Amino acid sequence: LMTGPLDPADSASDTPRKFAGERFRDAGLSLNGLWAYYYGIGGNADEFDLDGYLNGLTTLDQAQMALVDTALEELGNESPGGSTSR
Repeated sequence: LMTGPLDPADSASDTPRKFAGERFRDAGLSLNGLWAYYYGIGGNADEFDLDGYLNGLTTLDQAQMALVDTALEELGNESPGGSTSR
């Protein structure tokens, strides 16, 4: 779930969010596709909150950030330009 607006001084939550946003943009995924996968593996943030997280406007709790990371990794591995470390 969304935990609220980011405090500019809160760099601990900033790094994973920036990394997730960069991975999302680099993978060329659709927001809807990422959200559907994330939700399917147990994510509980809505698409609006996920968009805010990826664009640096909000943050998610640790468990939800881990699910976003998992979704990005698994979808990135399936995309044509994604890495295949299997």
